[in-house]
Amino acid sequence: MRIPFFNLSGTSATPVPETPLTVVSFYTTGGYYEEKAIELRAQCDKFGVVHDIVPINIHDGEDWAAICRRKVSFYREMLHKHKSAIMWLDVDSVLLGSPNSLADGDFDVALFARSFKYLPQY
Repeated sequence: MRIPFFNLSGTSATPVPETPLTVVSFYTTGGYYEEKAIELRAQCDKFGVVHDIVPINIHDGEDWAAICRRKVSFYREMLHKHKSAIMWLDVDSVLLGSPNSLADGDFDVALFARSFKYLPQY
Protein backbone atom coordinates (compact mmCIF):
# COMPACT_ATOMS: atom_id res chain seq x y z
CA MET A 1 0.00 0.00 0.00
CA ARG A 2 1.37 3.44 -0.89
CA ILE A 3 0.45 6.27 1.46
CA PRO A 4 0.95 9.80 0.11
CA PHE A 5 1.11 12.66 2.57
CA PHE A 6 0.08 16.13 1.55
CA ASN A 7 0.68 19.50 3.11
CA LEU A 8 -2.89 20.68 3.63
CA SER A 9 -1.92 24.25 4.47
CA GLY A 10 -1.35 25.10 0.80
CA THR A 11 2.23 26.21 1.41
CA SER A 12 5.38 24.54 0.20
CA ALA A 13 6.96 24.51 3.66
CA THR A 14 5.85 21.80 6.06
CA PRO A 15 5.90 22.98 9.68
CA VAL A 16 7.98 20.92 12.06
CA PRO A 17 5.82 19.73 14.95
CA GLU A 18 6.95 20.44 18.50
CA THR A 19 6.44 16.78 19.43
CA PRO A 20 7.58 14.29 16.80
CA LEU A 21 5.19 11.70 15.47
CA THR A 22 6.39 8.13 15.99
CA VAL A 23 5.53 5.49 13.42
CA VAL A 24 4.79 2.25 15.25
CA SER A 25 4.33 -1.25 13.96
CA PHE A 26 5.09 -4.88 14.61
CA TYR A 27 5.97 -7.80 12.39
CA THR A 28 6.60 -11.52 12.47
CA THR A 29 10.19 -12.60 11.93
CA GLY A 30 11.84 -14.69 9.29
CA GLY A 31 10.28 -13.74 5.99
CA TYR A 32 8.30 -11.21 4.01
CA TYR A 33 7.18 -9.04 6.95
CA GLU A 34 10.65 -8.84 8.44
CA GLU A 35 12.01 -7.69 5.06
CA LYS A 36 9.25 -5.08 4.82
CA ALA A 37 10.00 -3.89 8.37
CA ILE A 38 13.60 -3.24 7.33
CA GLU A 39 12.34 -1.27 4.31
CA LEU A 40 9.85 0.75 6.39
CA ARG A 41 12.55 1.64 8.92
CA ALA A 42 14.77 2.85 6.06
CA GLN A 43 11.92 4.97 4.65
CA CYS A 44 11.29 6.50 8.08
CA ASP A 45 14.99 7.29 8.43
CA LYS A 46 15.03 8.83 4.94
CA PHE A 47 12.21 11.23 5.86
CA GLY A 48 13.39 11.92 9.42
CA VAL A 49 10.49 10.08 11.03
CA VAL A 50 10.93 8.58 14.49
CA HIS A 51 9.92 4.91 14.49
CA ASP A 52 9.39 2.00 16.85
CA ILE A 53 8.95 -1.09 14.69
CA VAL A 54 9.35 -4.31 16.67
CA PRO A 55 9.23 -8.07 16.10
CA ILE A 56 6.55 -10.19 17.74
CA ASN A 57 6.29 -13.91 18.35
CA ILE A 58 3.33 -15.91 17.10
CA HIS A 59 1.65 -18.01 19.77
CA ASP A 60 0.61 -21.61 19.07
CA GLY A 61 -2.73 -21.64 17.27
CA GLU A 62 -2.68 -17.89 16.61
CA ASP A 63 -4.03 -17.06 13.15
CA TRP A 64 -3.87 -13.85 11.10
CA ALA A 65 -7.03 -12.40 12.67
CA ALA A 66 -5.70 -13.02 16.20
CA ILE A 67 -2.42 -11.32 15.32
CA CYS A 68 -4.37 -8.32 13.97
CA ARG A 69 -6.37 -8.09 17.20
CA ARG A 70 -3.08 -7.68 19.07
CA LYS A 71 -2.74 -4.25 17.45
CA VAL A 72 -5.14 -2.66 19.95
CA SER A 73 -3.03 -3.51 23.00
CA PHE A 74 0.10 -2.61 21.03
CA TYR A 75 -1.31 0.88 20.29
CA ARG A 76 -1.95 1.40 23.98
CA GLU A 77 1.51 0.16 24.91
CA MET A 78 3.10 2.54 22.37
CA LEU A 79 1.01 5.51 23.57
CA HIS A 80 2.17 4.89 27.14
CA LYS A 81 5.76 4.34 26.05
CA HIS A 82 6.10 7.42 23.81
CA LYS A 83 3.62 9.79 25.49
CA SER A 84 3.23 11.61 22.17
CA ALA A 85 1.56 11.21 18.78
CA ILE A 86 1.87 7.76 17.23
CA MET A 87 0.90 6.50 13.81
CA TRP A 88 0.42 2.80 13.12
CA LEU A 89 1.54 1.65 9.68
CA ASP A 90 1.49 -1.94 8.51
CA VAL A 91 5.10 -2.85 7.85
CA ASP A 92 4.36 -3.44 4.17
CA SER A 93 3.21 0.17 3.76
CA VAL A 94 5.35 2.51 1.67
CA LEU A 95 6.05 6.07 2.80
CA LEU A 96 6.25 8.56 -0.06
CA GLY A 97 6.92 11.50 2.25
CA SER A 98 7.02 12.52 5.87
CA PRO A 99 3.84 12.31 7.95
CA ASN A 100 5.41 14.56 10.63
CA SER A 101 3.10 17.49 9.84
CA LEU A 102 0.26 15.38 11.29
CA ALA A 103 1.87 15.13 14.74
CA ASP A 104 0.39 18.29 16.25
CA GLY A 105 -3.12 17.77 14.91
CA ASP A 106 -5.96 17.54 17.39
CA PHE A 107 -7.58 14.51 15.78
CA ASP A 108 -7.62 10.76 15.42
CA VAL A 109 -7.56 9.13 12.01
CA ALA A 110 -8.38 5.57 11.09
CA LEU A 111 -8.52 3.97 7.66
CA PHE A 112 -9.69 0.53 6.73
CA ALA A 113 -8.82 -0.32 3.13
CA ARG A 114 -10.20 -3.84 2.89
CA SER A 115 -13.60 -5.07 1.79
CA PHE A 116 -14.26 -7.69 4.44
CA LYS A 117 -17.88 -8.73 4.06
CA TYR A 118 -18.24 -9.95 7.63
CA LEU A 119 -16.28 -7.37 9.60
CA PRO A 120 -18.42 -7.76 12.77
CA GLN A 121 -17.15 -11.37 13.03
CA TYR A 122 -13.57 -10.10 13.05
